[in-house]
Amino acid sequence: MKTKDNKIIASSIIFIVLMGLVSMMSDMTHEGAKSIYGSFLGIVGATPKIISIISGLGEFIGCSLILITGIIANKTKKYWTMTIIGYMINLLAIPALALTGPNGWIYACSLILVERIGKAIRKPAKNTLVSFSSKNLGEGKSFAFVEFLDQIGAFIGPLILTLVLYLKDTTDIFESYKTCFLVLAIPALITLIILFIARAKYPKPDSLEREEVVADNIENKSVLK
Repeated sequence: MKTKDNKIIASSIIFIVLMGLVSMMSDMTHEGAKSIYGSFLGIVGATPKIISIISGLGEFIGCSLILITGIIANKTKKYWTMTIIGYMINLLAIPALALTGPNGWIYACSLILVERIGKAIRKPAKNTLVSFSSKNLGEGKSFAFVEFLDQIGAFIGPLILTLVLYLKDTTDIFESYKTCFLVLAIPALITLIILFIARAKYPKPDSLEREEVVADNIENKSVLK
């Protein structure tokens, strides 16, 4: 029994590390992009009012949709499906900004909103996946570790773009920003690769819950009833 528990705990650690790396690389992508959204939209023709509206609307859509996607994830139990679809939308929308034309602010604004929608789709499902294995390691420690890697990615992303802009000829800032979005395709691709590895290795992460943990949850639910 102890050997079985040790294997489950080891698998839980690996799963948490993989999902932490997913968070780090994805935040590297969208926080990097977010750091130049305002300037880029201004270059492609968006007015300050439009930039403000899109920024606020994107956050509102992302937060409000989480209520709906959370319910859907809970009812369908399609946690992996929603996580993968959300990440693909969330991350592929950013490199697509490199295709923006000189006056393509409508196209760019649309992709920024789509990127926020992708985040809303995957966030509840992804957090649920993490919660399955976190019960063996401690919910606080597990989520703190994932959040720690997440914040590392959020810090590195803008730094990478700073380096790109420093090294690139800035006489044409429009092309420089487009190059930045193309560079962000690299961490976006790495995110999806790690995500598919985690999906292949742990297709049913709820099985990582130890029997006594599941029993405790069932007992707690029966008491609440």
